[in-house]
Amino acid sequence: MRRRNYCCLIAVTMALLLFVMFLCGVISGHTSVASRSHADFRVSGRALYKLDISWPRNPEVFTGQVFAVAVDHVRGRVYVAQRGESIPKVLVFRTDGEFLQAWNTSSLDTPHGMFLANASADPSLWVTDVGSGPFGHTVKQYSPDGKLLRVLGSPGRAGSSLSPLQFDQPAEIFIHSSGEIYIVDGDGGENNRLIKLSPDPVKNMKPL
Repeated sequence: MRRRNYCCLIAVTMALLLFVMFLCGVISGHTSVASRSHADFRVSGRALYKLDISWPRNPEVFTGQVFAVAVDHVRGRVYVAQRGESIPKVLVFRTDGEFLQAWNTSSLDTPHGMFLANASADPSLWVTDVGSGPFGHTVKQYSPDGKLLRVLGSPGRAGSSLSPLQFDQPAEIFIHSSGEIYIVDGDGGENNRLIKLSPDPVKNMKPL
C-alpha cells in the first residue's frame, strides 16, 4: 500500500514538473515574440528591417487584401496594392505612414506585383494584373498620380503568344536601369516563364 502511494506521489510530482516547464515555455515564447516585434531583424549583424507597429497612421484605409508594395525613396512615397471588390486598388502613403490618396482606377482587376522604375528622374509604377476580367492578364505602367501610361499584354485574354504579346497571370516585374523589363509570367496559369523585353518596342505600346 505504501509502495503504491509512493508511486502515485512520484507520478503527481512529475506531472506538476512537466506542467510548470510547459508554462515557462509558453511565457518565454510570448515574451520572445513581444520583444521581436520591436527589434531589428539582422543577418550577419546588418539590420534588414525593423517592424513599425504604428505604420500606417490610418489603417482604416485598408479595405482589401494587401498584396504588393513599392517605395519611392526619392519622393518619400509608399505605394500599396490591395485586392477586393469595388475598392481602390492602389493606396499612396508618405514614408512616415500618412495617407495621401487612393487611385480610383477602373483599369486594374487583381494586382499582384509592383515595381517603381526610374525613381531618380521620371518615376513610374508598374503593376502586374492576374485578374480574369476585361483588364486582366496584363502588365500596366502608371504615373505617380495614377494615370495609365502603357499596357503590356492582351487585356482580358490569357495566352502564350509573343506577337501579339500575351500573359497568363503575370506575377512579378523588374525594370533594369537600362530599361529592360523582366516579367515572371505564370502565377497559377499555364505559362511558367521569365520574359525579357527590350525598352524600344515597349515605348510604342499605348494605354487602353
